[in-house]
Amino acid sequence: MWKLGLSARREHFSFLKKGGWDLPSPLYLEFITENALFYGGPIDEMLDFSQQLPFLRGPLFHGLGMSLASNNSLDLNYLQEIKKLIDLYKCPYYSEHLCLSQVMGIESHDLLPFVRNKQSLLRIVDKVKYIQEVINRPFLIENVSAYLESEENHYSEVDFFNEVVFQSDAYYLLDLNNIYVNSYNFSFDWKSYIKSIPLDRIKEIHLAGYAKTSSEKILLDTHGEKIRPKTWEVFDFFLDFHLSQNPKENLKKIKDILIVVEWDNNVPPFQEMISEVKKTASHLERKAILYA
Repeated sequence: MWKLGLSARREHFSFLKKGGWDLPSPLYLEFITENALFYGGPIDEMLDFSQQLPFLRGPLFHGLGMSLASNNSLDLNYLQEIKKLIDLYKCPYYSEHLCLSQVMGIESHDLLPFVRNKQSLLRIVDKVKYIQEVINRPFLIENVSAYLESEENHYSEVDFFNEVVFQSDAYYLLDLNNIYVNSYNFSFDWKSYIKSIPLDRIKEIHLAGYAKTSSEKILLDTHGEKIRPKTWEVFDFFLDFHLSQNPKENLKKIKDILIVVEWDNNVPPFQEMISEVKKTASHLERKAILYA
């Protein structure tokens, strides 16, 4: 049985309650932490029924506001609010982005890149270790998309990502769409990136859509489109790479990874999102049969 999920949207509240979408396994719901903390109404209802209905699982929470890469100290009040939330819903883990979301204490309302050097590495690792102590459960770190690179970077994106996870004893939330977007924008080999991430430390994968600029010089991580063929190619390569090495053992590990379809902007009708989840299941089933 696969672990499949989607980003929970208020627009789909009534459809989620009904079920009947013919998936091979229960559907996990992932919520933006800040929506759960600061908005009520339908969000609270969705959080509750995600635990009550047999065809749903969750809730899980995915944060935007920790700003792991900033020079500022962690907001300990915010961290305690997160702990209360994930304790309340007995979440198995918590996830955040490897980025700046605050500059000089001001919310950017975006997920910004930062200089990858020894100082930022040590600062982030210290924060992540402290976060895991407070929340008392695994902490997942997600790779983000970017459109600018600093000349002061001392690490490649994937080397820095790996160092943060290894040194802090954290886990990966691997966004395959963001890997492809950045590989296109900065001309690196996405296959080498995928190969360097240890399967044992991946607890979640995100699939999403991107957009092309009119000049096609860069890709934009909109999370507002269908999953594009190139992202499906990255997903298939991820599956092929691991299943070709140790089919039986790695299939078990992949079945334990939650794979979430994200669609945060231009939110479509519910059936269109479920269609993307079904495509995800189809890719998994084909590979499972191929390597059986």
